[in-house]
Amino acid sequence: MEHIVKIDRVSKKYGDKQILKDISFTARSGRITAFLGHNGAGKSSTLRILLGLDRATAGTATFDGQTYQSMIYPLKTVGAAFDGIGGLPNRKVYDHLHIIAASNAIPKFRIDEVLDMTGIAHKKKDFLSSLSLGEGQRLGLAEAIDPLEYLGLNGASMGGMVLVILAGILGATEFQSHSLRTSLLACNNRLKLLMGKILTFGLFSLIISLLSIYLSYIVMHLALGKEGLHPILLNQAAWSHLLWKALATALLGLLSFLLGLLGRTMLLPLLFLVPQLYNLGNYLAAHTSWGAYLPQPAGELFVATPTSQYANNPLQGLLILSVWLLVIGVMASLRFLKTDLGGRY
Repeated sequence: MEHIVKIDRVSKKYGDKQILKDISFTARSGRITAFLGHNGAGKSSTLRILLGLDRATAGTATFDGQTYQSMIYPLKTVGAAFDGIGGLPNRKVYDHLHIIAASNAIPKFRIDEVLDMTGIAHKKKDFLSSLSLGEGQRLGLAEAIDPLEYLGLNGASMGGMVLVILAGILGATEFQSHSLRTSLLACNNRLKLLMGKILTFGLFSLIISLLSIYLSYIVMHLALGKEGLHPILLNQAAWSHLLWKALATALLGLLSFLLGLLGRTMLLPLLFLVPQLYNLGNYLAAHTSWGAYLPQPAGELFVATPTSQYANNPLQGLLILSVWLLVIGVMASLRFLKTDLGGRY
């Protein structure tokens, strides 16, 4: 996806003084866009308007069609180093970055990563007032660096959709197979048989989820070359994202299996989960008070990507999905235990 920074017919006046007049340009991803002009030409004023630090008299300044002010977590989308450090002199470097990360729902482990990348990890316990000019500029870059570890998670959405559909089909066909009665000849305890099926499918879902996301990471970072992570080893943050996302995808697959088992038809998971995965879940989470408690939005909390509308809160997501699995699992189990099994002869 191409990202665009767009300045469209921006004008700015301070009193009677015209600072900017009908300025327009577009900066596209994959290119370096130089912003040149003599002192007082309005370069800083334009950037201040773009970052929401000042208001334009006329015109618009947007990132992918959004103003900086309208973004819920702007630092997940826009990285900017502008006008110094912007912190209290008696605040420590780590604490300064921790405040910035917490205000934008960025995980704490990202702090140490950007300190290492900018070469000031040894300064993490120092006060901002003790930093040299160059170290202060490096700290500014640490605030702005985009996380590479999120590049590759896109495989989860495609793999998740396929897994949910497959799981719904498998759950719905459990009652259609005569092999179920044959299995009960060897194990006449229905509950144990059901638990075995759930555990087997849960493990299958987790393995499929891990493989699909890991392969997506490999392909993405091989394409990035030296600018990406090691395509096989990745790094600690990427592995954390991968494992959390795989768990979320596997739990959604398991939920689809249980819904199919409960409804004895794949229409139940197909109508309930697939529209959420397509985009309905994100829409309801953004526009209603209850939408955030649906399964798909809960899964998004496990790893919130930089452009996501969600805060990164895997424990909350795990709790919500666990409640869904418990409720649907109990209902599906009762139906499995009480219904005549094996279908018609």
